[in-house]
Amino acid sequence: MQGIETSLFASIAYSVGSLLGFAAPVAIVVAIGMLGRRYRPASSGLLLGWSIAALGWSLLRGVLMFALPVAVSRWGGGVAAAQSYQAAMSLLGSVVHVALTVVFLIGLARVMRDPGAPMAR
Repeated sequence: MQGIETSLFASIAYSVGSLLGFAAPVAIVVAIGMLGRRYRPASSGLLLGWSIAALGWSLLRGVLMFALPVAVSRWGGGVAAAQSYQAAMSLLGSVVHVALTVVFLIGLARVMRDPGAPMAR
């Protein structure tokens, strides 16, 4: 019976974590969409694009990290192929994360400056 309880707890924990991991980026998209459009419409486009791209990447990465290693191991690649896939996804995830961070920082700089001031270099 302990195995069933542990599995149930793991399923609930994973589900709650996934829901919260999805809710936070959605809240960011909504907040930037509402507040940015109202208070800084000329500057909020890049941040809105960033938030949508980050949400999309989060969803895609979650699916790819879960489903494809299972498929790779079942298609005859074995555990080594699944581990190689996960390592490649980790590297790709790091590159995408850095790119999204740069876009966020540029968008934040645009929003934080005075509307008529030139960008400092």
